[in-house]
Amino acid sequence: MRRILILGTAAAILGVAAPAAQASCGTACLRTKVNTLTREVNSLTTTVQGLTNTVNALSGTVNSLGGNVTAYHNAQVSDEATLTKLTSAFSCFGEYPVTDYGDSDGTFGYVYYDGSGVDFDTTALDVTSSGNTVGAWTLFDQCNTTQSGGLARSHLARSGDAIAPSFLLDPFAR
Repeated sequence: MRRILILGTAAAILGVAAPAAQASCGTACLRTKVNTLTREVNSLTTTVQGLTNTVNALSGTVNSLGGNVTAYHNAQVSDEATLTKLTSAFSCFGEYPVTDYGDSDGTFGYVYYDGSGVDFDTTALDVTSSGNTVGAWTLFDQCNTTQSGGLARSHLARSGDAIAPSFLLDPFAR
């Protein structure tokens, strides 16, 4: 279709300029010019087809990259939501100094009742008293206001028993 249109345009130009062209150029000369124009049209058609193929290939690449951008954006949104949740969770944690008070021989320390009917002194971790050397730093949940089972039972709170079972403190064992 393009070829016909271009040849038609060339013929129209030649038709208008034909009387002048015939004066200086005969039929053989005009045939040569038409053949030259035909080769140029064919060359341009090949170039246009190549450019069309390139545009189509680049369009596929752009679409593919668009999908990647969407996936990366969705991942970022998900990461931001996770970060918000973690920030909220960690905002409850407070850092406090703790120290191991008492001695393991039982001569002084915290009174502990193990259920055998005998109270005895033992070591325990406690928040470091003002002026004392810090044994370690630990995190505590400042948002949890629920009392543990040990504190809820008044006889344990009065006797000074440990609030948490001893197995929870194993990481602090010497």
